[in-house]
Amino acid sequence: MGATMMMSPPTEIPSNIKSRTPSPSGNKIAILLEEGGGDASSSSNKKQIIEIWSNQGQSLQKRIVLPPTLHGKVCANMNEYGSIQWNKQETALVYCAERQPVKSTSFFDTNSEEKGEGRKVVKGGQYTLGIGIDVTTGNVGLIDNVPSSNDDGTTQGGYLLGQPVFTPDGDAVVYTAWDAGSGGSMPKRLGSTYCQQRFGKIYVSSVKLVMQELSSSAKGETKYGGKDEGYECLTQNDVLARSPRFFYSGGNDSASKLAFLSNPR
Repeated sequence: MGATMMMSPPTEIPSNIKSRTPSPSGNKIAILLEEGGGDASSSSNKKQIIEIWSNQGQSLQKRIVLPPTLHGKVCANMNEYGSIQWNKQETALVYCAERQPVKSTSFFDTNSEEKGEGRKVVKGGQYTLGIGIDVTTGNVGLIDNVPSSNDDGTTQGGYLLGQPVFTPDGDAVVYTAWDAGSGGSMPKRLGSTYCQQRFGKIYVSSVKLVMQELSSSAKGETKYGGKDEGYECLTQNDVLARSPRFFYSGGNDSASKLAFLSNPR
């Protein structure tokens, strides 16, 4: 007989818990929470933490403090940019997060090393990054083989990444990339509140090497870019492509299908 799934009664979720993502088998749960910074004015001092609970969410397996130097706020809105996702093997997580904003420099600051560049370094935190985590070592790494990953840090151009999911074998990540200027369809980078029909495409990027590195490195390390190269657009002839999902047939990974929403040209 198979293992019996234990169902917990309904409980109130504390405000510091931003998301709860069960693994495919239901045996593990990834919980994103914030700690510290007791008031709104000290939000910048809050720590973002991912806890891995096993045994149907009864035992704390791992507590991973996300490095603030790698990224900003984690995207945890399933209706827009997606949330934390497991791989099928339940050994890794992927999510998207805001890039750390570049500090603005006054145009008239004569002491700045970036003299004369104060008009172009204002960025905000709207750009998003793909992040991978090995749940055993707790290592966190940047997925940098994505569209427009090496932009100049300004508000001009780029893509917004979101809705990441692992491929069935766990060696790649499929995600949505919304045009924020670099794709040629949207010269203005408006927020999703004012531009819900933003042009977007589905891409796939290999993460095999970076995930191998995260699983084999010393515990608690941060990787600023992996060894994987290249990416591929899966929806060249579609616009407004979004929400990729994999569906499995009889437990056979080779028979899995990728489904997504889109509008034809």
